[in-house]
Amino acid sequence: MEVEIKDITKYYKKHMALDHVNLCLHHGVYGFVGPNGAGKTTLINILVNVLDPSGGNIFYDGKNIKDDIESYLDQVGYLPQYPKFYGDFTCAEFLKYMCVLKDIKKSKIASKVKKVLQLCNLEDVQNRKIKEFSGGMRQRLGIAQAILNDPKLLILDEPTAGLDPKERIRFRNVISNLSTDRIVILATHIMEDVESIANEVILIQKGKLLGVKRTEDMLEEIKGKVWLRKILQSSLSDYENKYMISSIIHENEYVSIRYISDQEETGALSVEPKLEEVYLYYFQSGEHV
Repeated sequence: MEVEIKDITKYYKKHMALDHVNLCLHHGVYGFVGPNGAGKTTLINILVNVLDPSGGNIFYDGKNIKDDIESYLDQVGYLPQYPKFYGDFTCAEFLKYMCVLKDIKKSKIASKVKKVLQLCNLEDVQNRKIKEFSGGMRQRLGIAQAILNDPKLLILDEPTAGLDPKERIRFRNVISNLSTDRIVILATHIMEDVESIANEVILIQKGKLLGVKRTEDMLEEIKGKVWLRKILQSSLSDYENKYMISSIIHENEYVSIRYISDQEETGALSVEPKLEEVYLYYFQSGEHV
């Protein structure tokens, strides 16, 4: 399957939120990253038909989605950043209700609900009311409803917010298994999730697409630009003003810092970069792909 985003623009009055975005997606997991206000949510809302673009088109397997929007939306699963639920429904009741909204055949509802309950680790709480759920349980329920219709395009906006480390690992495994024959877009600020499961990363800033890169290529690009050094506490503010610091560990009168710099400094140790440092390099330094 293929989704092509062609010359998409979006204006809010005179503000251009998306500036001629062009993107072609095939099966696999795409991390979707950028600063707040970069245009991620706007593009997602266009993909799920919540917003109309000001210009441009989206094609699904070569067909303009405007020509048959219902068929396209049948292939889309979506978890918004702040999902809303009916608190008096039980978990299972809510999922059955969502099956009806998604036009899933009545004969398949029970098996679909059972499958997603298992995948999202909700079997033991399926008969509890949603208003009793923790934040993490609600997030898992949101993921469950997004995959009920076995979508070919799955869009997840900050999906691991509120999940504990064990749940986050389970989520990554679920998404990895789902991505073999579908497109998954993972919009998140948790770079560890992107590094763990994304095949490629979509970079966006100020409404413009900076590029689409494999995670290993991005890490390679800043190799030799991440440094570790122990300094006096009194020197920390000077380093904060001069460099992008990704980590600070206090050790009595000293601090160990990881920082990003194109230039080697005497006494600093070169270390392997992390994807969160790639994020800092592109979006805080103003570098472009």
